[in-house]
Amino acid sequence: MMPYRYVTSAELGNCPCAVECTEGIIEVNRDVWNAYDEFERRFLIAHEEGHYYLDTDDETEADIYALRAVAGTAPKSLARAVGALLKVGVIDEGRYYYLYEEALELDGEMGNKEAEKELKKFRNKFKGGNNMSKKRYYRADGDEPATTQEQKERKPNTGHLPNGIEFMGCYFSFTNIMLISIFVLLYMKLK
Repeated sequence: MMPYRYVTSAELGNCPCAVECTEGIIEVNRDVWNAYDEFERRFLIAHEEGHYYLDTDDETEADIYALRAVAGTAPKSLARAVGALLKVGVIDEGRYYYLYEEALELDGEMGNKEAEKELKKFRNKFKGGNNMSKKRYYRADGDEPATTQEQKERKPNTGHLPNGIEFMGCYFSFTNIMLISIFVLLYMKLK
């Protein structure tokens, strides 16, 4: 396992972890890490290790590396691995399809005949002009890749844009700000 260090949302926004490739250290976002169960954490760490060991920025390659690392380590490990990405907020259909296909293939290799049947149906359905042929990559937290201007604003050594604001020494993610606003509005309406 690679070494890791804890950081906050000020460095990673809502992203649970990221790899710092020049140092070979995984940065774990302590502000969101407890939202994931032990299996999801293993999958997310394996995903970051995939970036490092495969020397790739390709999210799909890192996903497949992680999927193979956790396959069979817990009940329903393949479905839970796909679910972990959805929980992080990855919304790219192409990336989801590649991971789902890989999960079915692995499950079939482990002797699941139903997975083999599903894999055949899945490949037939998406053969030809599918979304899978148009790979689009997203950050681990589901955001679009940064533009050149945004890249200039990145925090050093993280590769992530800030996803919130710092106020009076505290970091607030935009998601938290939105939720607080909704609760305040609901409270005012109900009062």
